[in-house]
Amino acid sequence: MKLSDAVELASRKYEQLVFLPIGYLKNQAEGLPGLNVGLAVAERLIEYAAPERPKFLASCLQELINEAEGAVLVLSRIEVLFESSLVTDPLKLLKACSRQKTLLVEWPGYLSPSSLTYATPSHPEYRQYRLADLKDVIVLSAN
Repeated sequence: MKLSDAVELASRKYEQLVFLPIGYLKNQAEGLPGLNVGLAVAERLIEYAAPERPKFLASCLQELINEAEGAVLVLSRIEVLFESSLVTDPLKLLKACSRQKTLLVEWPGYLSPSSLTYATPSHPEYRQYRLADLKDVIVLSAN
């Protein structure tokens, strides 16, 4: 599936979420607004004491997405969402934030035909999502 087809399809869904391998958008996302999630979230959450940050993460990310112009937004550097001290499920958070704008998310882990994986099983931030459980999410591979 081409990127333009994925964006069109996602825009018609309740949760408008497309996952891509890092580097996929190199020449295809020209003109699309982007958000470095790690940098932007860190700048906002630094105002809060560490134990308070999990309470503000979802609203912080949603505000950043809402502030960006356009109907499509590229999210990069999402690794901060896997930080165990933030006590969140990154996929659930991204799905919730994608209801009003199509999000093209550069996935920092491994994309396979059957799953999205971040880190290794022994790593504290490890996450694996079966694609069979993600029927409304679009995943584009590097091929």
